Amino acid sequence: MDIKDHLCTAMLLLGSVYSGLASAQGAPDACEVVNSAPKEIKLAVANYEPWMIIKSGKVSGIDLDIVNEIAARLGVEVKTVECNWADCLEKGRVGHVDLLTNMFRTPERERFLTFVEPAYLLGTHRGFYMLGDQKYLLENYADLSDKVVGFENGVPSFDKLDKDNSLDKRYFESAYKVLQALLEKDIKVAVGQDNVFDFIISSNEAFRTSITKQRFSVYTEELGYFGISKCSIKPKLWADFETELTKLINEGLVNKFVKRYENN
Repeated sequence: MDIKDHLCTAMLLLGSVYSGLASAQGAPDACEVVNSAPKEIKLAVANYEPWMIIKSGKVSGIDLDIVNEIAARLGVEVKTVECNWADCLEKGRVGHVDLLTNMFRTPERERFLTFVEPAYLLGTHRGFYMLGDQKYLLENYADLSDKVVGFENGVPSFDKLDKDNSLDKRYFESAYKVLQALLEKDIKVAVGQDNVFDFIISSNEAFRTSITKQRFSVYTEELGYFGISKCSIKPKLWADFETELTKLINEGLVNKFVKRYENN
């Protein structure tokens, strides 16, 4: 499935400003750092290709392109902070970063993040990957019961799988390391957001020649958001960020950024 199918393409109203961003609030007790510099965005960057790509010390990707475009329109500077996904979440909780991308909204995350409206992702598929060249080794959910299953730490899958304590689950710090564990036969099945795993596999010869995406997949309707640390006390910046994000979606630029990476 094309990445663009997951994105919000409907016209969105530029109406009410996000109330959680429009008024300054005191920083939560958990904050180690309170960010109030109005012309700076500290952006958490975890390798999550093609949304965030870290190679040879350089960062690129769909999410970075979106944030850079908004920052240019607002005249603010973007500073990237590299971390694995679980560490990025923690940095957002305590205030070491301002902004996280590609976030699914959960009650736990809402304790330390404010989610920017509108969502810029409209659902994704969870793909299942196994060694070999057969697509039907995993035909349904029940086929997971006798297999060691690998996931990226801190990334939700779907409710049934997340709550299933009967499975033998292993967690890794990145999507790449989940696939590496599969290649090394430390797990039997790798599970993850399919457009992320597909991109990584297509870019790596060892993965591409050894790993096959199974025909079984699960669609999840979770929307994807930008998440602002509640330690980032910049109400005007974030209200303006929200407005510009809506404009980008309506102008078709988000889809344009996505297509740039589809063709790579």
